[in-house]
Amino acid sequence: LCTDLIEDEAKAWEVLRHEAIHAAQGCIDPNMQTTAHRWAYVQKNANETDAQFIVRAYDQEDWAIELEAFTLMRTSNANVAAIVNSACN
Repeated sequence: LCTDLIEDEAKAWEVLRHEAIHAAQGCIDPNMQTTAHRWAYVQKNANETDAQFIVRAYDQEDWAIELEAFTLMRTSNANVAAIVNSACN
């Protein structure tokens, strides 16, 4: 983490959860083309602002994994840990 870019502890935890979801995605598919959680959950809970940012900032092949990571970074540490444990064990 680039600590000079993170304003506070809450943001640091969001970044860690986001990157942990990417770790889970990598465990499932080293090519990072598969989401780690149910896609229906991501679609239901995704933030439109995040989706618009992702479309502008990322290549299309990364949209799903980024939307998942952005969406799940706002859930609990325990939820993200469970996803990582399930995907990587």
